Amino acid sequence: MTRQKKRTQRRRASSARRGGVVAPSGGRSTTSPPRVKVSTPADLLGLVPYLLGFCPQESLVVLLIRDSAVLLTARVDIPPVEATVPLIEQFAGLAERHKASGMVLFAYSEDAASARELVEGLVAGLERHGLLDALYVAADRWWSLMCDQACCPAEGTPYDLSTHPMAAEAVFAGLTAAPGRSAVEALVSGPPADDLDRLVEVSRQVSAELVDLGLAERQELMAAAVRGALVHPQPLSDADCARFAMLAADVQVRDVAWALISRADADRHVHLWGQVVARTIAPFEPAVLCLLGMAAWISGNGALQNCCADRAARIDPTYSMTGLLEEINQRALPPSFWDAMST
Repeated sequence: MTRQKKRTQRRRASSARRGGVVAPSGGRSTTSPPRVKVSTPADLLGLVPYLLGFCPQESLVVLLIRDSAVLLTARVDIPPVEATVPLIEQFAGLAERHKASGMVLFAYSEDAASARELVEGLVAGLERHGLLDALYVAADRWWSLMCDQACCPAEGTPYDLSTHPMAAEAVFAGLTAAPGRSAVEALVSGPPADDLDRLVEVSRQVSAELVDLGLAERQELMAAAVRGALVHPQPLSDADCARFAMLAADVQVRDVAWALISRADADRHVHLWGQVVARTIAPFEPAVLCLLGMAAWISGNGALQNCCADRAARIDPTYSMTGLLEEINQRALPPSFWDAMST
């Protein structure tokens, strides 16, 4: 397996969100997460897409719980049965590191036999680590693999996310869920091919504006541009996006923008850098993808953070800030950790 593939798998194995009773959705500041009361694992099933930020498919999801609150949500592409032992170690390590009192597993797959075998192995290894329940989910039904009572019939329990009461509560609380991970990936895929020639010409014009500026001038320009975009959140022009991208290509200028992100306004930085990523051409993508990924992490949007890191690594696996995003994912660091990093 190549180094880049290993990095991508590790990032996907730790897409995480945090919050109160439920984690904040993308674009919502983690300083005041919405709270939705649940009473059963079936209730949590209705919230999983809102905890992740998208509706999972062929996925294994773990929720860590402490003090009757969802502490952390993590997702992996559903692995083969051979990955059972490493997953037990990974999930048990997360539970220990975050002092979780319990966890709940959800396996989403159309391959019932393989998914059930995987989850049964995980149940055997994780019960001593506080596993509360493990649900297999397929199409419009779910099964608890830790319950053999009448409440969990052999034919499964029907559910419909579109009418699930917990989903309705999540929406009312301001949480959102994309149709799938591909919808989140599309947000960071860059400009359409038909626009590239025009964007190249725009970049040439902007480059001529910046070429004679020294480092201090470019740092001041970046700071002023970011602050202005936050105070007056108007749609950015292609020239604006090119200017942000070219300035961010210099690490010392990029870090000025990075340092301006706070948990209180992280969602506004997500909006800003999301626009820039959508209009940025080669070779300027890694820096702006990482700035968007950092803003997404600080805002509590683990799905967007992960997609940014994945695309940045595909473009340039040696880019240092991508490695930092990877470490954040691997250690499942909460957005509150940014407070310590930025002081």
